Amino acid sequence: MINFQIEDPGNVGVLTIEGDISIQNAEELKSNFICALHSVDKVFVNVEKVSDVDEYCLELFCSAHRTSVRLQKTFSFNSCISEPFRRVIADAGFKRHVGCLLDVYKTCLWADRRNNGCRGLS
Repeated sequence: MINFQIEDPGNVGVLTIEGDISIQNAEELKSNFICALHSVDKVFVNVEKVSDVDEYCLELFCSAHRTSVRLQKTFSFNSCISEPFRRVIADAGFKRHVGCLLDVYKTCLWADRRNNGCRGLS
């Protein structure tokens, strides 16, 4: 299930994803990312209740983050990352110490930020 809710019109929205994320619902995920990034300045993604994730969908998250950087918007996790999600990030080789070259604002989804509370991947 994917649900986008605007918390502060024009400014903050929360995209909540629950259950399995797979290639079969990649188009729905992509549409929600696009809608969220065009609706608000700050998109926070809640994946706390994700039970399984297809590694192919990680590319969509990365693409959404890169798009947000180009649009000068925020796209980040707002809560704990579920253990299955965390495991796929590590197994697929996405876990990083620093972000990519586009990550000038230090907002990479995959960067290990130990002082970032529950948002980090450690």
